[in-house]
Amino acid sequence: SMYIAVHGGAGIHSYTREKEIKHALRSACREGLKNHGPSDSSNQISFNSTPLDVVSDAIAVLEDDPHLNAGYGSNLTLNGTVECDAAIMDGHSTFGSVGAVSGVKNPIRLARAILDYSKVPDSLGRIPPLTLVSEGAHSFAVSENTRHEQEQATNAIETVPPESMISPKAKDEWTKWKARLDHISSDIDMSDPTSLTDIQDTVGAVAYRIGDTVAAGVSSGGILLKHPGRLGEVLPCRERGVVAPDVGILLLLVEQIEGKPSARLWCAFTTPSMAIAYASSSRSKPAVIQRYP
Repeated sequence: SMYIAVHGGAGIHSYTREKEIKHALRSACREGLKNHGPSDSSNQISFNSTPLDVVSDAIAVLEDDPHLNAGYGSNLTLNGTVECDAAIMDGHSTFGSVGAVSGVKNPIRLARAILDYSKVPDSLGRIPPLTLVSEGAHSFAVSENTRHEQEQATNAIETVPPESMISPKAKDEWTKWKARLDHISSDIDMSDPTSLTDIQDTVGAVAYRIGDTVAAGVSSGGILLKHPGRLGEVLPCRERGVVAPDVGILLLLVEQIEGKPSARLWCAFTTPSMAIAYASSSRSKPAVIQRYP
């Protein structure tokens, strides 16, 4: 069995967006598991996806959703541009990440490509990168696409015009808060009860297959009005814990109970809300929870 759990961030999820967020999380679970199942009709069951595949496919769906702060829909920088961070790793400690990258439709797929690249021995013995940022990350995506085209591979990393990653919602939020920053002492209406820190959440996923390994990934557009080139909290996840007053944790545990595998899922958060969903290859219909304290 394959298990997957996804989250739409620990932050402030308004009741007015609850339907859209739950739809995105359900879609992410379904996409992650869509290629995971019997590949033939015999009694021998083989599976088409690894936990890394499941995680990257699920997070790509969340990155494509305009209601979440990742990929398309990301918070905009001080200059009104999209710069994304993403990271992915598995239980064998293989890791790949990108930071402050623009013009890549799904940063999580680029992070996955860096992870895969790190496994290939270098002809000169050079140590492969585990993290690439900004123009270096984008150049890597372009070179990987060229290689995939030459090899007629199907898993290319889609590069897009940077401005195409700006969603109308993100643009509206940027316009409002940039005006407040530029005219902090003016007569601009400050009665809006929302806070700049209300929309800083990060999306993520974790997957586990019985008898295999675990994989986890995260993706984020970072904080609103961040300085261009700023690296967020996504990248340090391999090296250390993060100490912060407003955080969320999604934990998937699979253990043996009376000789049978059993999966348990926990979430904990100190923010006003957290949205999660989970599913398995034996239970295809995802369950979604949007929790408030």
